[in-house]
This record gives sequence, C-alpha cells and structure tokens, in this order.
Amino acid sequence: MMQSRLTRETLGHRPSRRLRLPRDAAAIMVPHPNGALTADQIFPLFSAARDWRPAPDPRTPMAFATTPGWVFKSNLAWRYADAARAIAVASRMIDACARLGIWHPAKTWFVLNDRRRFVAVSATPRLVLPSDAGVRRLYGWRQQLRLISHAAERGWRLDVRPCNFGFDAHDWRLYYLDDEVRPVRR
Repeated sequence: MMQSRLTRETLGHRPSRRLRLPRDAAAIMVPHPNGALTADQIFPLFSAARDWRPAPDPRTPMAFATTPGWVFKSNLAWRYADAARAIAVASRMIDACARLGIWHPAKTWFVLNDRRRFVAVSATPRLVLPSDAGVRRLYGWRQQLRLISHAAERGWRLDVRPCNFGFDAHDWRLYYLDDEVRPVRR
C-alpha cells in the first residue's frame, strides 16, 4: 500500500486516454451554439463512437473516438470536478474558432459529464490528411500557407506539422485540425 502511494505521488496522476461514452443525453452540454451539431445530434453519434488512437505516443493526454463521418477529440488534462471550468474551456475554444476561421465550420465544442468529472470535447467532420490526399496534397501547401498567414495576422501561431491539417473531401479545402494555437511573439 505504501508503494502505490509513493508511486502516485512521485509520478503524478495520468488521465485515462479514453473518452467515456455518455450515459444519457443529459451528459452532453453545448455551452453556446457553435459548429453543425446540437446536443441532441451529438448524443447518438458519440454513443456509437469507438475508441481511436491515431498516435501511439503514451505521453499525450489526448483522447480520440470516431464514428462514421466524425472524430471526437479531447485533451484529458482539461477534466474538471466542476462544470464551470470545462464550460469556460469550451467557450474559449468556441470563441477562437469564430475569431480565427481556420477550423472546419462544422467543428462543434461541447462539455461531456464523464461521471464525476467534466471535460471539453470537440467533434470535427472526418477530414482527409494531406498524406492520404494523393495529387491534391500538392496544392494543399498554398492553402496551408494561407491558413498560417491568416492566423498570424490575428496574432496566433499554428503547429505546422502536416498531420495537423486536413482536407474536406467535398470541396478539397484545407482546415487546421489541432486545437493548439499559440500567441505570436513580437
């Protein structure tokens, strides 16, 4: 028993890398209308989702779940005991989505009541990574530079790794996938 306490104290608590499925529709809160989905639409989609881990990095607190046409993503370090803090994170991301315009317009932020904790989660339509886009990836560079420039004009820097961008297969427009943006240092 003493060993487990020392381990927990020295290593710290790592959140589970899984998004738990909602118990019922009341477990999903959309703080402000945003994106393409309502709480009533999110519940059946998310209830049918399966765990998905695109990156085998055990250090990341990111959790993913997928359902046909949608990817759910959350930074599990953003789990809170009270709903207000998770709602504040989701609201901040909703505001960033509206201001920057670099994410897919259907991207929807919501708060999931994960038993005794609340976590901010995003739902994004499944996009095509440039590495899977064939010849179309060649003109993605110009679109990527435009997104980077657009964000920089508004004072933000993007993580420019190719895996952080994706094409909408309907119109082959490129969008930013990662949730992380950093202020530009001046």
